[in-house]
Amino acid sequence: MSKSPLKRLTESWKDFRSKIDRRTFLLLVGINLLLFVAALYLLLGLKQRYIALGLALVLLFIDVMILRQYRLSQYKEDEALEREFVQIFAYFAIYIRDGIPVYHALEECLRYTSSAMEKKMRSLLEAIDEDKSVAPYIAFSENFSSMEIRQLLISIYRMVDEGGGESYIRQFNVLFDALEASKNKERLEKNDSRLGTLGMFPMADSALVMLLITLGIVQIIGGYVNGV
Repeated sequence: MSKSPLKRLTESWKDFRSKIDRRTFLLLVGINLLLFVAALYLLLGLKQRYIALGLALVLLFIDVMILRQYRLSQYKEDEALEREFVQIFAYFAIYIRDGIPVYHALEECLRYTSSAMEKKMRSLLEAIDEDKSVAPYIAFSENFSSMEIRQLLISIYRMVDEGGGESYIRQFNVLFDALEASKNKERLEKNDSRLGTLGMFPMADSALVMLLITLGIVQIIGGYVNGV
């Protein structure tokens, strides 16, 4: 069941609130409060309904755009992290094919990580030292939204649990090849989507012009009615 736009917006706001610092949050609340009070004053005090409505729409537009930019930024970060995962575990696949134990293969992969990924992988290694169950691998997979990555990490655990059996190595290779192919397909589809979006810019420009003309007509009618 798909989530309603309002529920998605609420969840985005909660996630956004949990990840920004207190000073930024108070600044955004202050801007919202200022615009809200100004809209109420225009509506109730000066009886300027159209201007008050316009200010309320500006307030809504600002909030939606802030949350949209935040979600877009989070999506890009998640996408970059998953892309890096594929690049790093391509080396891991080479190491295990050469007979290097899983733990040491993971250690060797640290040489190719970014600082953010290195921190996550070191946490994985530390957790493996303390817990020999599948839990550390599941916890590490929670850094990614892809279920394919979770399945891949579980297959790595099975390699460790079964002593690096040949069948589990083959299973890992199949899952990794599928993950790599899936990410390449997503990248190609995204490039095609960008090309399609470029073709929509002329229509967006026309819609913007029509919107501005409509707002101008509404303002003129509103001024006329208030004048009468």
